[in-house]
Amino acid sequence: MCLAIAKPASVMIPEDHLRTGWVHNSHGAGYSFVKDGKVVICKGFMKLKEFMEAYLADAQANTDSPFIVHFRIASMGDNSDANTHPFPIEGGALIHNGTLSGTSAVYSRGPSDTNRFAQMYSKHLSFDNIEKHKDKWNKALEYSKLVMLYDDKRYQIVNESLGLWVDGVWYSNTSFRGYSVHGANACLPAIWKSMQ
Repeated sequence: MCLAIAKPASVMIPEDHLRTGWVHNSHGAGYSFVKDGKVVICKGFMKLKEFMEAYLADAQANTDSPFIVHFRIASMGDNSDANTHPFPIEGGALIHNGTLSGTSAVYSRGPSDTNRFAQMYSKHLSFDNIEKHKDKWNKALEYSKLVMLYDDKRYQIVNESLGLWVDGVWYSNTSFRGYSVHGANACLPAIWKSMQ
């Protein structure tokens, strides 16, 4: 299903949410933030340890910037670092949770649906265009959620109401939480360790 996260400036994502997000969506990760007036895209992390080290360093060094974070489960497109999110758009970056039809993406091969979507609609994903037509975007994307971060540190969430805000952080679904069935969460630290 993937997990998309939007973190406003000065808010921290709990480390256990990041680690659990990876456990449930372990086909690569990435994030974006704004530095010196430009969105920086850091992606292609295929190991949890590498992601955590890079993300935590950048989050601590750039507390004045919002961040968008993505953990991927491969479906459309191959399971490669090229298909990890975020993807560049005009004036920013995009992450996605769901499936986007009409992109000609193929299951398990080539560019993903989000990769193709970002290329196809890059010029139409500005903050102002999304804001002006938010209801239309929400309806058109059905159950998919998009998060865009822009060079001016603003961000947009399409289908925001389909996700949830927890302690100032928006999550596209609950896969950042451990599934607590008869103490099953007790095994998560062992799983995290094995994935590093």
